[in-house]
Amino acid sequence: MSGLSQSAKQRIDALQQQQQQQQQQSQRQQHQSQGGAAGRASGSGGSAAAASSASTVPPASNPGWVFGSFTQPGSGGGGGGGRGGGGGGYGYDQDDEDEDDFDLLEQQRLRSLNSTGSLGSGIGGTGAGAAGGVGAVGDDNDAEYLRFNNKDAVIFAIDCSDAMFETLDNDEVPFTISALCAKNVLSNKIISSDHDLIGVVLFNTKENNNKNKFKHVYVLQPLDTPDVRRIVELEDLVADPAFDGFNRKIGHSSSASIHDVLWTCFNMFSDCATKVGSKRILIFTNEDDPHEHDAGLRRQAVIKAKDLYQLFVTIELLPLGTKKTGERFDMSKFYKDIVLEDLDDELGPTDAGLDTARPDPSQSLSSLMDKMRRKTFKKRALMKIPFVLGDDVQLGVRVYNLCSETKKGSHVWLHAQTNKEIKTVSKMVCQDTASLLMASDIKNYFPYGGEKVIFDPTEVREIRRFGQPGLVLMGFKPTDAVKLHYNVKTANFIYPDETVVMGSTLLFHALLMRLADQDKVAICRFIPRINATPRFVALVPQLEVFDANHVQLQPPGFHVIYLPFADDLRSLQYEENEMCGKSLIVTASDIIKKLTFSFSPWDFENPNLQKHYRNLEALALGRDVADDFEDNVQPDLDGMEKQAGVLFAKFRDEAFPPDYNPDTAGTKPRPKRRAEGDPPPVKRVRLEDGEKPDVEKFYKDGMEEACGGCQIPNIFNTR
Repeated sequence: MSGLSQSAKQRIDALQQQQQQQQQQSQRQQHQSQGGAAGRASGSGGSAAAASSASTVPPASNPGWVFGSFTQPGSGGGGGGGRGGGGGGYGYDQDDEDEDDFDLLEQQRLRSLNSTGSLGSGIGGTGAGAAGGVGAVGDDNDAEYLRFNNKDAVIFAIDCSDAMFETLDNDEVPFTISALCAKNVLSNKIISSDHDLIGVVLFNTKENNNKNKFKHVYVLQPLDTPDVRRIVELEDLVADPAFDGFNRKIGHSSSASIHDVLWTCFNMFSDCATKVGSKRILIFTNEDDPHEHDAGLRRQAVIKAKDLYQLFVTIELLPLGTKKTGERFDMSKFYKDIVLEDLDDELGPTDAGLDTARPDPSQSLSSLMDKMRRKTFKKRALMKIPFVLGDDVQLGVRVYNLCSETKKGSHVWLHAQTNKEIKTVSKMVCQDTASLLMASDIKNYFPYGGEKVIFDPTEVREIRRFGQPGLVLMGFKPTDAVKLHYNVKTANFIYPDETVVMGSTLLFHALLMRLADQDKVAICRFIPRINATPRFVALVPQLEVFDANHVQLQPPGFHVIYLPFADDLRSLQYEENEMCGKSLIVTASDIIKKLTFSFSPWDFENPNLQKHYRNLEALALGRDVADDFEDNVQPDLDGMEKQAGVLFAKFRDEAFPPDYNPDTAGTKPRPKRRAEGDPPPVKRVRLEDGEKPDVEKFYKDGMEEACGGCQIPNIFNTR
């Protein structure tokens, strides 16, 4: 979520100029697009000609602009309608490379501004568009489906060149940590998202295994849901430190074409019958310039990356370490033209520029898993809403949850005999006639004056409607006006969205910097969705922060703090405690200073969840549960004693009496205090041996004492 720097503003200005030039050019051409019709005619059957693909750039206010594509019928680049998705759109070929080779990062920003359909891949001047993908013209529901479908398809593309098998200075092997990283992701997916699809592709191999017969590309695992067999296969792949089995079955090379790797991954996505919400290719390599001496292969790879990007396929890079000491992975040599997503997460501030970007390569499995953890979390917005600043001024924002509690997966009921999943179905039954009720038969009512005032569902929805969803600026307050105890609900986070209103990023950036400079917050009325109750919120500015390695620690934007209503505030009555001495306060302050350390949630895992996951994994793999479980939430008593042991003893001597024993203190339960006016507890009467208890006497004595001496009737003789 970066992009609010000075360099970003310059990019946006260049994008707006480029958009105007494209709009003028498209207006001069005035071609009627036939790509959508060609894509629909081909259906799911392969390819379609991509000759007629000129498209008009939409105005920013056009309501048909959804998911970064313009959906005006009769114009725009052609894309396949429906789930099969025929080809169409722009047909890239090598002859037009010089014309279309604009900065790929700017192409990333332009995706939400341009009207484009599915791009064909045309190699060697054929101009044929490859089939598949979601077109901007055709079935508009496809683009909306991508926004709300939670299924994720991920392909691990792992380099198998000789350099990936060299042992680093820390005794780690890049190929081994890559395969174990994929194995760990598979294990996590089984527990957290077993409906996601995972595939593994090896490149720079001696053998090949793919349907296109590309050399040096080996599909180890096709796209499918994670299971135990796949996990064991990856473990066996790196079980032998000498890799003898790998060398016999797959082998090494250094001649793979990145274009062939990307095409193989795209074919795997196309062959997948399950429709997914996102498609990602994760490249693991320590070679920053695979086509250093072949400009033709480099050009083909760049073209294919453009095609995949327009088909909503994200390419991400996870660079690994090499034995060459003192050298870092240089993005500018090759991969700056391939990787179009998540650059800011790896490269840090955009002011540095892509030409000099050198991300820190992973040298161990732990550092690689840290990067994978950031990429695994799907950055999906909760909603897209307008932010109204005045009568005629508004900008588009997206609402996110930066932090959400991870919970155990819900259990599933199974049939005792068949072991099949049981689905629960609820139906409404009339209490009087025992007949099933339809939704139209159910009404709501509110009692008023002895009458039942009945409402139908439409009237209920209208009663609950307080306006259109969005943020409306009410005013500004100093930051200290938002008290800590005002947090009555989990806060959200907003970030600008150019797909709602063009120019939102610049206006958002100006408001953010101004409020941060003046140490103020914005007070707004917030309606998250239709029929939701309005809430007052405070927008607290947060500036962008990076660590020493230029990795973003916190994104720029506004925290949405939900403010309480008057009914939510309570006045508590509490007793004033006796104040301790000044010397004791000084000692306690010294202890706090000694034990203060930097905290990051990334350093602490939920021990309850981790133990639960380990048990499930062991059960699924048929293994014994490991006993060596490290709970890093427990306090480090030895370290604390080493840091502040003397201060602890001083505090204990000043705060407690000389005979205080911390081992036995608090073991005896304190007697329960009686409230004023309560009768004293009744003492139990000890019976002599052989004596029978008089229940009637105990009852009468106890009741008379509790009732203040009142006469209690004899209920034991009552019939």
